[in-house]
Amino acid sequence: MKCAMSKLIYRIVFVTIAIGLGCAGGVADAQNPSTAIRVLDASGVEGIGGVVLLVNPGDARKSEAFVTNGRGEAITHDLQCEICIISAFDPRGLFAGRTTEFSSSSSSFSLVMQLRPVVDTVGDPKAVSLELVMSDSKGELLAQQNVVIRPTVVTLENNRLSVQRTDSGGHLKTQLRAGDYTIGVLTGDVTSDVRFEITTEKEQCSGSTVTCIVASPQSARHLKPVRLQLPSTGQGVPPHESGHADPPKPQ
Repeated sequence: MKCAMSKLIYRIVFVTIAIGLGCAGGVADAQNPSTAIRVLDASGVEGIGGVVLLVNPGDARKSEAFVTNGRGEAITHDLQCEICIISAFDPRGLFAGRTTEFSSSSSSFSLVMQLRPVVDTVGDPKAVSLELVMSDSKGELLAQQNVVIRPTVVTLENNRLSVQRTDSGGHLKTQLRAGDYTIGVLTGDVTSDVRFEITTEKEQCSGSTVTCIVASPQSARHLKPVRLQLPSTGQGVPPHESGHADPPKPQ
């Protein structure tokens, strides 16, 4: 009788401990969720490597960038957003960019990208033609470097991304409407970016810590190249005079 009672108590204690460990594991998983994102081609089978993913968890300041591996996969951690906005774009320009939504509570998520069609485009009459000069945090020109220009806050309605390449002098030409933009450079798995604005009136500039380009589609042809310098880690970017290039540094 005592032996049977001991076995019963042992089983109760064992089950209680197992349930406790299971609950603890569940809480840990809930506190540290991860989502496996896979980017596929139109077949829905083949993964696309080298795709840049920009994930906005609801606060643009907490946005994160990822690059898919050779299998088209990227893993996110601790996003903690019921509705996350994800933008995918191919720096090679082979696949059309796409923006959609997913939940970080999901353990996996697949996104299909279509091949970019070859079409003739007509210039946007509301866009400002700009010439930008890109340099790194040390002031060295970024020559022959791919950069990504996007709205600072990416939404389902405002999600146009473009990939540009600087020339041997760090220059690039682009056309953008008035708005708030971020231009980023991907080096390995590390992204570095700088914010700038385009406004039609100086009073519309948000502040002195952001490069503000005052221009309109009609006046853009008179603009001088505008220099944008990537910040050092944890440092801001000094403001630049609107619509003018920085003076040359003394030798």
